[in-house]
Amino acid sequence: MNAETVLRGTIKADGTLDVPGPLALPPGPVEVTVRAIPTAAGEDLLALLARFRAEQQASGHVPRTADELDAGVRQMRDEWEERQVAIEQLKDECRRDREASNAAKGPPTRSSFSTRTSSSTLSKT
Repeated sequence: MNAETVLRGTIKADGTLDVPGPLALPPGPVEVTVRAIPTAAGEDLLALLARFRAEQQASGHVPRTADELDAGVRQMRDEWEERQVAIEQLKDECRRDREASNAAKGPPTRSSFSTRTSSSTLSKT
């Protein structure tokens, strides 16, 4: 089977090739030919954006609405808020465990302090 797909990609500054999404080809070896697409010399920003928009419309791309974008931002913020709450809960749990462990050990005694001091003093000499 000779399946062929033509798509556009971008060569990044580090030399890697970025292609949009998964390809509709079966897994296995492929041959890749890269051809630079000439850019229009002197094309101003508005003309460039208009060309991008026309290419997207020709490919069937439907942009997200403002409501869809807002919903996506809200969802992302909610997910990060949930993540932050989970992190804070974990920090509190670790602090409580540490305090309980220290309380179970009791306050340091004079002998445990002098043992630590003498062993650290010995290691410095």
